[in-house]
Formats: sequence, C-alpha cells, structure tokens
Amino acid sequence: MDVWLNTPEYPLEASGTSGEKAGINGVINLSVLDGWWGEGYNGENGWAITPHGTSVDPHSRDREEGQELLDILEKQVLPLYYERNGHGFSEAWVRKSKNSMKSLIPRFNAQRMVMDYVSNYYSLARKQHLVMAGNQHMRAKEVAYGDANSINPGRRCGCAAWTTRAPKSSRRCANDSRRRLPRRPGCG
Repeated sequence: MDVWLNTPEYPLEASGTSGEKAGINGVINLSVLDGWWGEGYNGENGWAITPHGTSVDPHSRDREEGQELLDILEKQVLPLYYERNGHGFSEAWVRKSKNSMKSLIPRFNAQRMVMDYVSNYYSLARKQHLVMAGNQHMRAKEVAYGDANSINPGRRCGCAAWTTRAPKSSRRCANDSRRRLPRRPGCG
C-alpha cells in the first residue's frame, strides 16, 4: 500500500488510528484535514484536502472536496509516484514516505495516548473523586439527593418526625408507622 486515502465528512473524523498506523509504517496519507490529520499534516508528510465546513450545503461540499481529491491525485500523487529514477523507484516518493514516519512516530504513539488520557481525563477524574469523597462523601450525597436537606436522616420521608429509637434497619416515619421506608445509602 502506498497511499492511505481517508475522506471523512468534516468534522466527524473519529480517532484516526488507522491513518496513524499507516503513516508510521511509511504509507503516505491523503486525507481531509480533520481529526488527527489536522494536527499531523505538515505539508511534507502527505497531502491534505481542505474541509469546506458545515455551513456549506452537503452536496456542494462533497462535490468541492471530491474535485480537490481528484486534482491532488492527478497533479501531485500520480506524477510523484511515477517519477522513477534509474533504479526504478521515485526518490521524492521515498523522501515523502520517510517524512511521514519522522513526523508521525514521535507524536502519535501509545505513550502520548496514555499521557493524554492521564492529563486530560484521569487526573481530572481523580480531583473530582477527592471532592466527592471529602467530608464523608457529603458532596456526593448532595448531588445524588438534590440538596443538603435531602441527606438529613430526619428528613428522608419529607417530614421532621422521623423515629430514631428503633434499630436503623427498622426505622419508620412517625407519621406512618405501618410503612417501612427504604434506607438511602449513608443516611441515618
């Protein structure tokens, strides 16, 4: 495989891992500047189709981007590929392939992926966990039950007449001694 062709509808490119894998293995990318290719393309490591945005009519956008793709293939990709030297290969093609590897391998790899997850998601989730767990999970209870009053064990049933003399498992609302109320986690 010599060219990795990817034409996602802008801005709907998913993760782009197939194009990344192709690029780090020397395959040259030709893609819409969306997702990872918008970040990875440098002008020397492949070819780019300019996205025409969501404000353009979808049929017009497809036609314009399709015409740009055909122009790139006809005027840049094919001439470069068939520009053979005395040894039967295109030196410029090999140079572009090497540029692809040199520019993509350091930037699109598992180490970067893990560090992006740690800094953008996991560390923020840990901070949020500490906020929710602090003060005997008071903030988590407020979020779960709506406000501070709803986590007060004496107000679970909507009244202030909560009997606390009985064991926790059998506490009942004083207004309705026949009904056993469900216990909320962490309450009374």
